[in-house]
Amino acid sequence: MHNVVFEYLAEAGGYAGTRFYCSYRSLAESQKAGNDPRLKIIAEGVSDDEAQNLTALTPEICRITAAIHEASYRGDGTVDPAILHHHLQMAVFAIMHDRELIDRLKLNRPENYATVEVGAEKNEVNSLLNVALDYAKDPYGEVDIDNILSQLHYQLLVMVEERILNSFQEIDELLDGLDDEEMDEDEE
Repeated sequence: MHNVVFEYLAEAGGYAGTRFYCSYRSLAESQKAGNDPRLKIIAEGVSDDEAQNLTALTPEICRITAAIHEASYRGDGTVDPAILHHHLQMAVFAIMHDRELIDRLKLNRPENYATVEVGAEKNEVNSLLNVALDYAKDPYGEVDIDNILSQLHYQLLVMVEERILNSFQEIDELLDGLDDEEMDEDEE
């Protein structure tokens, strides 16, 4: 087996800085698969343990931004709250696992890592990414899990409230339109 450890570059959006590894049957097979311009190869031909250790060095904030990215599967800038909750739980689990491995093996996270470049559009994804990045000022990408999750959940509540208010406004506009039609019919 030929293990390759990859890291997403900034061009990968919310996945930027996230590391993962793949096992290939041969070097030739790995070279075919590693042509994605959004990826940087961190290591090749390493053992399973070394690949897991390198993957554990993923900056914690990158796991959080990847979770946000996963919850925006529609591509319209909205976030599915249930999917976000699920992916944030998985990110926290991975962070806790990484911390244990880093502590036990005395590994060091890299100081320079790729981060998501938040777009200028005003949408739910960018709002959540900005909140996450505001609470991740550590040079190694480490986060205060409780703090960042509470801030993300607060922002999510604000977004859901906006959705509800927008729905009420749309209903009011529809009802106003119906009232206008009824008045026109009465006048005839």
